[in-house]
Amino acid sequence: MLVSSRLLPPAVPSPSMTVYDKNIDHKHQTNMTSLPKYFNVPFAIQHGYFRCIRYLLQLHYDPNERDGQLRTPLILCSYVENDRWSLSLAQNLLEKGAKIALEDHARRNAMHHACALQRLQLVQLYLSCLDFNIDTKDCEGNTCLHYAAITGNCGIAELIIRSAEKFGIRLDQYVNREGCSAAALALKYGHIECANQITHRDWDEFFV
Repeated sequence: MLVSSRLLPPAVPSPSMTVYDKNIDHKHQTNMTSLPKYFNVPFAIQHGYFRCIRYLLQLHYDPNERDGQLRTPLILCSYVENDRWSLSLAQNLLEKGAKIALEDHARRNAMHHACALQRLQLVQLYLSCLDFNIDTKDCEGNTCLHYAAITGNCGIAELIIRSAEKFGIRLDQYVNREGCSAAALALKYGHIECANQITHRDWDEFFV
């Protein structure tokens, strides 16, 4: 099922989705006429019909179709509570042409959401593809590193920093619309170790 109660960072609106896992003991028809018109990839993910996704993609349903908030199927994968399903769905979608870079109504892409919800496996997967600009900012000027900093997830922050540095990008120097760097946001939310890591300090040096 989808994440419905997981606490999101303040910069990310809480998802208005409450669904039930429909994957147990169900048989799914794969012909087009058996599916209602509104049954698309986002609908299937939001309502827990995870086993249907592969069939929908085989029937050439759009892997980049959006929901009412312009969220793509890859974005919705971050809200799937089960890590195994979340990763499997994302892999299938990417194989069928899903784009990480596509943004929702707040200009957040799949990487932003994965970082905000601390979905480490999805972050690793997206960084291995890297078909998006790692320094992309959302409507508030936050990069994916800003979201890792808000949550204080040092592992995700380190992965992002290393990937960005391969392209000569210093994400630690990017500031959002409020003038805050990722390290500043980490400090704001009490994540001293994460702030030190972003600024390449030792964990016990204490950013002050």
